[in-house]
Amino acid sequence: MYCRPILLLTMFRSSQFVLAKLLAANTAKPIPKTGVNACLAIRLNSSAQFTGEWLKAETRPEHVVETQEMKDRIKNDKIFLIDVREPDEVAMGRVPAKKYVNIPIGVLFQSLALSDNEFKKQYGVDKPDPSDTEIVFMCLAGIRSTWAFQIAKQMGYMGSKHYLDGWMGWEESNSD
Repeated sequence: MYCRPILLLTMFRSSQFVLAKLLAANTAKPIPKTGVNACLAIRLNSSAQFTGEWLKAETRPEHVVETQEMKDRIKNDKIFLIDVREPDEVAMGRVPAKKYVNIPIGVLFQSLALSDNEFKKQYGVDKPDPSDTEIVFMCLAGIRSTWAFQIAKQMGYMGSKHYLDGWMGWEESNSD
């Protein structure tokens, strides 16, 4: 079985680079839908393919954690926060969740595909269980966390959500 790569997940910094990757991937030959190759693509439905829908953040309430809910989850230790920003972005600051890991979006699929032991060895925390409903993805402003959420859903993490406001919203809401 084959799938056409829509967005190759590499380390990227700008929407122009992502768009270039998207357009280049649309002209590529299909890749086998097995192993790591399957993780290199976010498959979008055909109606979203060329309309720019993939650039929009996921905003449906059942998939989003709002700021107050984030604060409550952190206070009650009911969150496994996966920050998909780049390490230099995390250096600006991070949300104070006890269960926290930084996995840049470019390596998220490969990281979630690791065995439990490999994940713990690489990140120093236990790998989240796909049935866990405490998994929340965050980034700087909500776009990459949407992509992370979509990747996680494809990998069976059906109870995961994402924090739409991202680090910028968190920082603003906690600046008092």
